[in-house]
Amino acid sequence: MRTKRMIASLVAAVALASVSASAIVTAADDFSVSISKTEAAAGESFELTLDLTNIPSTGINACDFGISYDSSLVTIDEVNLGSLAKDTTSVEGTLPEPFECNIETGVISVMYALGTTDSAYFLNGTGTFLNISGTVKADAAAGSDAEFKIVPVDRAVTPGSSTTNSTVVFGYMSADETTTVYEPVFTAGNVHVLGGETEETTEPATEPETTPTTEPVTEDIPDGTKYGDVNLDQRVNVSDVVTLNMYLLNTETNALQPEGKANADCVRDNLIDSADSALILGYVAGTADISELGK
Repeated sequence: MRTKRMIASLVAAVALASVSASAIVTAADDFSVSISKTEAAAGESFELTLDLTNIPSTGINACDFGISYDSSLVTIDEVNLGSLAKDTTSVEGTLPEPFECNIETGVISVMYALGTTDSAYFLNGTGTFLNISGTVKADAAAGSDAEFKIVPVDRAVTPGSSTTNSTVVFGYMSADETTTVYEPVFTAGNVHVLGGETEETTEPATEPETTPTTEPVTEDIPDGTKYGDVNLDQRVNVSDVVTLNMYLLNTETNALQPEGKANADCVRDNLIDSADSALILGYVAGTADISELGK
């Protein structure tokens, strides 16, 4: 059983450095994050799942983590949300896409940031969060194992910073922007390479569903001081995406500070909308460069 760690402790301070100064790190007894195991021969396709077990009762509305893998043995074709993720199309208002995934050589960067504090849409209970599909390389040696392991996303804590992110985030942000980060037990998975070769097949990519949006309203928004830092904590991370998504869902209840609103206009079109959310989400997940924020 893991024990609670005090905010003042050194370990907690390090863990929270890339999340938020107001974050709370808490142990989550029996909460686990695990990647499945499978077998496939050289040239064959495979599927893995990332499963969450016994999520704390408060649920999860924010995730920020990476999955490392052996790129000398396998390639990753697609990563999709599993059955644990709720359908948010019925949420009243405009809710930006909460999921962003960046597949690079040797690592998959994952971001999930809901823009609602309605726990009905949180990740809860036990189930599959991600489905991962890929292919074993044709020259992969029989008997070898490609390990899949949960790791922090390797990026600057804030744009231009020399400090690198060292935190894996599974948690939630409340309406008052208090961030809680759980400490689950992590279990790695793998693809065991069998003998023989088969013709490589790849499932056709499916077109993502789009959510209807309301007509945008332009306004005179001043230049930002640190684009992407929506919650004004001097960092750009998953907390800013959640804060912005909450604002987009209900601008009156979740109003932004003037400086935060200016920092949110990353597309620089005098609109605060899902395009800004997607750009910040892309930066945090590694699909967008720092130079794209506020340009």
